[in-house]
Amino acid sequence: MNTIIPKAKAKYFQHTQTYALCHYVIKDNK
Repeated sequence: MNTIIPKAKAKYFQHTQTYALCHYVIKDNK
């Protein structure tokens, strides 16, 4: 479990960061 959780957290954080970036770009283009 200790090795799986950090990977999941890292993946979730990366996905959130990408989503936030895409949302910012879309909002900026409007």
